[in-house]
Amino acid sequence: MISDPLVLRERLAELSSAIDVVVIDTSPTPSLLQTVVYCATDYIIMPTQCERLSLDGLQKSTLHISHQNKAREGYGIAEPVQLLGVVPTMYTNTAAHAHGIETLKKHFGDEHVWKPFPQRTVWREAGFAQQTLFSYAPSHEVTADVTAMVKKVANYAA
Repeated sequence: MISDPLVLRERLAELSSAIDVVVIDTSPTPSLLQTVVYCATDYIIMPTQCERLSLDGLQKSTLHISHQNKAREGYGIAEPVQLLGVVPTMYTNTAAHAHGIETLKKHFGDEHVWKPFPQRTVWREAGFAQQTLFSYAPSHEVTADVTAMVKKVANYAA
């Protein structure tokens, strides 16, 4: 069990001369793990489906981030966690999902709502095959979309 919310921040600081970017994928549910991650990170990317319940959960997560930014101050971390982007996932070309994208843009601004990842079975197939998308379907269009997102993050960190 993790009892020190700064432990990950300290470990990543030890690697700062060798690593520029670390991606940590967590559940959107507020937890002690998220507290540890929020203390360790400078930026956050929030994936979400364009469905009502997902958007409600995203709203709760953004409130959690503002609470964590206050906690960071208490730990002596002056800089707040910044939202790098919101990534719509499992996107389909429907009126409901288009409305979801518009809702995201109204709340977060156009610059923070990134290109949606379309709903594709290749995600499930790769998971079932216990492979990354990159090894399972390296030439698939979705893999190219993920690669573009990774490059965007890397360029931002540079």
